[in-house]
Amino acid sequence: SGGGGVIITKETKIASLSLLTPPSVSLYSDAAIKTPVTVGNKGEVTLHDITLEAESDSGGISVRLSEDKFDELAVDQEEKVILDIITHTEPGEYEITLTAESKEPEVTTSTKIYVNLIDIEAANKSYVITKIVFAKDLFKENPECLELQDILKEAEIALKNKEYRKANALTESAVNACKDLVTSMGRA
Repeated sequence: SGGGGVIITKETKIASLSLLTPPSVSLYSDAAIKTPVTVGNKGEVTLHDITLEAESDSGGISVRLSEDKFDELAVDQEEKVILDIITHTEPGEYEITLTAESKEPEVTTSTKIYVNLIDIEAANKSYVITKIVFAKDLFKENPECLELQDILKEAEIALKNKEYRKANALTESAVNACKDLVTSMGRA
């Protein structure tokens, strides 16, 4: 007579850890930004003892996570954390590497966030130059405004001296005065 048999099969389950971040951020030098980071379990098993780490490729960029440890992440569970990026370095392109690691089962993933630091002075200078060009064009089209040229000359001097707020205020003042002149001439 035949005996019964037992067949034991072991099913393989996939362990997967994910990190979701913006691919890049832009901000001014000497500034700070809060960036969302989502840590997720996209696998078929619960992950235990998860650590999260952020590292910058520049000493001039500090990074801090609102949370860097999770006891476990169940299947399809996501946790949101905030990555604080504080810059105190020259304009340029930098990288932040985020790494998430589960101890049981052992799974590691990492991603990069590219940081573009913009020179606030260059941005302000460009803005003021655009306004001065606009004002000059406005004056050409409205000869009654030519008497306001001296204000624009002062604005250009302020611009050369990197006094962007002053240059902007002078330019706005000249443009507004011109608009007022044009309006009053139209009524006369």
